[in-house]
Amino acid sequence: MLRKLLKPAGIFLLAVILLFVTAKTVLGQDEFTLNQELIYQANEQGDCQVSHRISMTNNFSSIYATQYSLAITGTPVIKNISASSENEQLRTEIDRANRNLTKITVFFDSPVTGKDKTNQFTISYQVENFVENVGQTKRITIPKIDNISQLDQASLTINVPASFGAPSFISPKNFQQTSANGQTIISFTKANLIEKEVMAIFGDIQTMQFNLNYFLENKNSQPEEKVIALPPDTSYQKVFLADIEPLPEKIIVDEDGNWLAYYLLEPGEELTIEAQGIAQITAEPQHPPLVPDNFSAYLQKDSYWETDEPMIKTLAQQLGTVEQIYHYVISNLEYDLERVKNRETFRRGALGALETPTQAICTEFTDLFIALARAAGIPAREINGYAYSANPQISPTILYADVLHSWPEYWDDNTQTWRQVDPTWEATSNIDYFNKMDMAHLAFVIHGQNSQFPPPAGAYQKEGQHQKSVNIAFGQPSLDLATKELNITWDLPTEIPTRQIVSGNIIITNPNNQALYQINIKLRGEGIGVSPKEAIIEVLPPFGHIEIPITVGNQSLWGNSNSQIVAQITTKNLAMEKTFPLQSLSLISWQNLASYWQIVLPATGLLLITSLLIFKKVSTSKTE
Repeated sequence: MLRKLLKPAGIFLLAVILLFVTAKTVLGQDEFTLNQELIYQANEQGDCQVSHRISMTNNFSSIYATQYSLAITGTPVIKNISASSENEQLRTEIDRANRNLTKITVFFDSPVTGKDKTNQFTISYQVENFVENVGQTKRITIPKIDNISQLDQASLTINVPASFGAPSFISPKNFQQTSANGQTIISFTKANLIEKEVMAIFGDIQTMQFNLNYFLENKNSQPEEKVIALPPDTSYQKVFLADIEPLPEKIIVDEDGNWLAYYLLEPGEELTIEAQGIAQITAEPQHPPLVPDNFSAYLQKDSYWETDEPMIKTLAQQLGTVEQIYHYVISNLEYDLERVKNRETFRRGALGALETPTQAICTEFTDLFIALARAAGIPAREINGYAYSANPQISPTILYADVLHSWPEYWDDNTQTWRQVDPTWEATSNIDYFNKMDMAHLAFVIHGQNSQFPPPAGAYQKEGQHQKSVNIAFGQPSLDLATKELNITWDLPTEIPTRQIVSGNIIITNPNNQALYQINIKLRGEGIGVSPKEAIIEVLPPFGHIEIPITVGNQSLWGNSNSQIVAQITTKNLAMEKTFPLQSLSLISWQNLASYWQIVLPATGLLLITSLLIFKKVSTSKTE
């Protein structure tokens, strides 16, 4: 309350955003210089002591404050509310009439009067479960401080135990981080807090467990090959496929890096497949598992990415950089939650996003970013999958079916990797998803060469049914992550005749639950010739296999019963050697004689006849 000296009392209501606080219009701003310092002190248990230090300086001699109100919205458990100044404990009034609102009113029984006089006081309270445990990480989220521009000065400080680990994600950027007395201290100034909410994540890796169901059906009268997409490795995630039942005919990796499992279905056959595993996810991108040979494919137009449309080409030229494109998308599109609620998730594409900017969902945010980036000469593609959010308004899954999330990634020439961003979530949460990801996005498929293929998990439903087929949880099951030796078999004869070359295959199967990359294979023959001498497998997915054609030649006249082919196999985490024993046959071996009987027997008969004739002639000469 404001009181003008010698005048009737006026009303002054100030509501300031803290944790879970909704801002209201500040009345009488010109009458005061307002500064606030927000301090959040978290403990090991995840509870928090919140201190709101307020400084109000009178700008006029005739106006002063007699009370101050703070409204805290949401459903936090707020305890031990108090207010104090340097000289006294201040009287407070708590109103919890609305279960989603706690109103704290502080009364100044001895108000500070006089021009340029300052009233300094602190409101304190405790919030239980302030730190959210998200899998292997700890997460702190503080809503944006509305009306912060009306404050003369503002700062926000988060103190957490050093045992939380180093922060891997902090938004907004340009914060300050220090350490002291076993605490990690993260500080923001008013300039940092103008537009963004605060999020800090502690922990360097996240593990997400997945259980996915796929339904396949062959409606044709002939056998048909069907394919499903399994969660792949990306620059942010390493996937361990614990089990897939039933096992597919083959698993391959396409040019985008998708893991595609193939099944052969008989006419009329229905098949339900279950895939289980985990993904280890990081906030910063690593070296990409596969680097494209040609980036031109990620600059092309495609369905939903209309890079040749004049409107998109002009916009791309005006924006130029990937950051400007990103901020254009989040500034010009509005998320339409009603479309998701009503399951109106049809895809409108980049041009549709520009034509109806107020009716966008994640696909429009993603498609517009990709089309503009490609039109500007920046390779870009779509990630489709699951993303965790504590905000029920943008949570990507609902109880009765699967609604997945879409976000883009672009090729960063500076770091030589694919970098993911999420314009949808920045637009809906005011958290910076351009500079870092939050370790809560799990990729199911990558759409680069084709904007629609392959469909992600969750899209393989029986016609007319919409059952929940995507189940994601944080945490790591008991899974052996050690790299096992590869299984090697040989499609070759065990005996090689002299002066002959035979062809065959080395069949390499990956029994591991993880993909292996850059598998170097060196071959040498002992007592036998072999070609090629070296081969490189770029990637071998879990439970996948590959055949390497080889030729084997026997150049020995005398043969060698102890001949063998030696294969030396090395990867980043594996070194092994396998041998294939075989016999190189001699020119005069019984086996070779048998193989050449059509030549050997006539020659032997001719030799015997010639010998008998010569012997007879010699005997006749001696008799005469």
